[in-house]
Amino acid sequence: DDNGHGTHVAGAIGAVANNGIGISGMNWRVKLMSMKFLSSNGLGWTSDVLELLDKAIELKANGVNIRLGNNSWGAGGIEQVLQDAYQRVEDAGILSICAAGNSGQDADVYPAQPAAIPNRGIISVLAIDSVNKVASFSNYGFLSTDVSAPGVSTISTVP
Repeated sequence: DDNGHGTHVAGAIGAVANNGIGISGMNWRVKLMSMKFLSSNGLGWTSDVLELLDKAIELKANGVNIRLGNNSWGAGGIEQVLQDAYQRVEDAGILSICAAGNSGQDADVYPAQPAAIPNRGIISVLAIDSVNKVASFSNYGFLSTDVSAPGVSTISTVP
């Protein structure tokens, strides 16, 4: 992980508990597969995410038990080609958990993909702070976000 973000998210998801080391994640017995399309500075191309999604579908079709995909990235607008790709992911039986975005905007007015793509197989997660308020940077939206999760000063597996 040349950026640290993936390691941070993976720790929040699956850091082992009751071992006297660090933090505990949401699921202590989860199996994680690392798939990356962004550069170390967080940039990437639509063609790269399409390739990654197609690879996840292929792995699932070949017996890898992929149930969920973490999509902790975003870009403005909604591209039909990505909406179609996420529909294929959903059709393959994979649920996509997506960060709502970090622009502090109403995603119902200013949608950010993939979180605001209106597919049933996408769960959009906005960030909250320590007092359960929407984080100042987090996108939000009545129609475009589904759940919230801690996103400010969270401790994970990144030193």
